Amino acid sequence: MYSLRRYILWIVPALLCVACSGSVGTNPPPPQPLPSPGPPFVVGHGTLAVLDVANPKARQIRLFHPGSTREFATIVSPGERYHPNSLAFDRRGHLYIGTNDTEGLGEYIVSEFRISDLERIREIHDLPRWNHSSVATDDQNYLYVNTPALLGGDIKIYSPNVDRKPFLEIKDFALPMTMLPAPNLLWVASQAIHGSFLDGYAVRSRMSKFSHSLRGVNASKITVNSDGDGSLAAVFSQIALSPDFMVAVYSQKSGFLKKIAEGRNLKAMVGDNANTIYVSESSPGKVLQCDWQHCRDYLTTNSNDPVALAINPRNRNLYVANRDAGNVTVYRPGETLPLLTINPSHFVPTALAVEP
Repeated sequence: MYSLRRYILWIVPALLCVACSGSVGTNPPPPQPLPSPGPPFVVGHGTLAVLDVANPKARQIRLFHPGSTREFATIVSPGERYHPNSLAFDRRGHLYIGTNDTEGLGEYIVSEFRISDLERIREIHDLPRWNHSSVATDDQNYLYVNTPALLGGDIKIYSPNVDRKPFLEIKDFALPMTMLPAPNLLWVASQAIHGSFLDGYAVRSRMSKFSHSLRGVNASKITVNSDGDGSLAAVFSQIALSPDFMVAVYSQKSGFLKKIAEGRNLKAMVGDNANTIYVSESSPGKVLQCDWQHCRDYLTTNSNDPVALAINPRNRNLYVANRDAGNVTVYRPGETLPLLTINPSHFVPTALAVEP
C-alpha cells in the first residue's frame, strides 16, 4: 500500500476537474493519477505551467497549450500541508515540481511528470524542507535541487533517468539561495554568516570553482548572458540592511561590475537569450527592460503585483504572472501590448515555467 507521502500530487485532466473539493475529514484520501481519456495531449515546445494558490487547501499546477489560453490539465496538491514552490521543464517535455511538506519536520519533495501523457516518472523524497529550495534543469536534462544541510547547503544533481539518488553533490559552507545551470557554468548564489556569494562551477570539467562576494543578501534569481560565453551573471537580491531590492551584474573575470536596477518594489527577474533582462516592479505594475549596463525602457501591466516572470526561449515571448489581477499576460519582444491574457476564474498565479 502506498502512503500519502509517496503520492503527493493528483493529476486531473482539465475537462474532468469539476469536483475538486467536498471531501469529509481532515486528511485527504491518497491521490491517484486519473487515466486521461483518448489520445495523449497535444502539447509541445512552449507549454506553460502555472502555480495557482487560489485554493490553499489544494494548490494547483495548471497546464496550458503552447501559445494559447486553453488549459489542458491540472496537477493538484491534495491537502493544505503541501506547498509547491518551484517549477522547471527539461528539453524532453518533463515537468519538475518542488513541494514542501509542512507537516511535522516535513520534507522537500520533487515530482517529475512527462507532460505528453501526464505519467509520473519519478518522485524524490527525504530532502530537507526549506522555502528556498528549488528545482532547475540544464541543456542535457540533468535535474538540480538546492537544499540546506547541517553545515551550509548542497546542490544535488540527478541524472535524466529514474534514479532517486544524486549522482553528484556540491557541498558548501554557505546556504544556496538560488541557482542557474548555464551551458558552460553552474551559477549559485549563497548566503552565510560572513556574507553572500556568487559561485560559478564548471560542472562538466574538473568541478573548478570561482567565487565573488555579493553586494546583496537573500538572492532569489540569476540570469546570464546566454548568447555569449555565459560569463556575465545578473543577480536579483535584497540590499543588505535595507528593505530595497536590486539587480547587480557580475563578471566571471573581474567580479562586481555595476548595479542596473534598485527599488523597494522590485519583484522578479528573468533574462532571454538576446541579452535582455526583465525586472518586474509593483505599484504601479511595470516590467523594466534592461541590458547589461542599464534599464532603458519598460512596459506597463494591468497589475500592481507582477510576482513572477518567464521566457519562452524559442520566440523570446515574455510571460508575466499578475497575482492581484489573477492572470498571466504574454508579450512579444519589444511590444508593450499583451499578445495573450490567460485569466481563468479563481486564479492566483505565483510561479511560472515554459517548456523550452
